[in-house]
Amino acid sequence: MKSFAFYGRVSSDAQDPSLSIPRQLSACERAVAASGGEIVCYYWDVESGRKALEDRGRGSSAWRERVAVPCAGGLPELLAAAYHGEPSTR
Repeated sequence: MKSFAFYGRVSSDAQDPSLSIPRQLSACERAVAASGGEIVCYYWDVESGRKALEDRGRGSSAWRERVAVPCAGGLPELLAAAYHGEPSTR
């Protein structure tokens, strides 16, 4: 079985991450299942995609407890995990 990481993003609080992130995950789960895989780790951000990578990771913390999707971090953490070949399963 293939393993996948989920990465979701909304660019502002106005998009209600508590609805948008689970909706994105659901769509990804369907696509991954259709390919015979499974999502094994979850990353998501609530911030503008225009931010430089080193400036990301501050906008999501206020949403962590309100979004019903696990979160091992945002884009910087996902890239670091992929680089080291050890994605988090949190």
